[in-house]
Amino acid sequence: MAFATAAGAGLVTTAFVSTGSLPERLAWIAAALLIELRLITNLLDGMVAVEGGKLSPLGGLFNEAPDRLSDVVVLVGLGYASGGSAAAGFAASIGALLTAYVRALGVTLGARNHFAGPLAKPHRMHLVAALSAVMAFAPAAWREHNIVEAVLWVVAGLCVMTVINRLRLIVIDLSDKSNQEFLPDERRRP
Repeated sequence: MAFATAAGAGLVTTAFVSTGSLPERLAWIAAALLIELRLITNLLDGMVAVEGGKLSPLGGLFNEAPDRLSDVVVLVGLGYASGGSAAAGFAASIGALLTAYVRALGVTLGARNHFAGPLAKPHRMHLVAALSAVMAFAPAAWREHNIVEAVLWVVAGLCVMTVINRLRLIVIDLSDKSNQEFLPDERRRP
């Protein structure tokens, strides 16, 4: 969460310094690097828990809640960045939260844990990091063409597609599970 919070702050900072200035460009670069660090630490955390046999009932809570807050901080921060739009940042955040919610809902109903895209968390964050890196070196005029805002709306739209895809997979899982309950024992799949 520290990396995500710092990234979000870096993104917001871009709106408060001169467009195209060195501080603005450094804020974009810092945000890109911090977002990638967030992803790396999240990956390592999961690997240590699974590979190290350190899974616990609270592990899921302490993994998921900070992830959701981190998504919001980064995407809303991008909404307030130079060339961004608060509405687009909040829309992308809501989309990101819904993708996680639908995945978790499916699991509670008995479906598998679906991380399918087209825009799962790592894809979203890599896209925002790549955008930040591009904006660090892009001409200042790009801020006037609402490229950041456009990317946020793309993220929001792709999150909706991800929600639909995950719902489809959950329906398949639950339908298959339901159909298995009505088969004779010898025809049920293990």
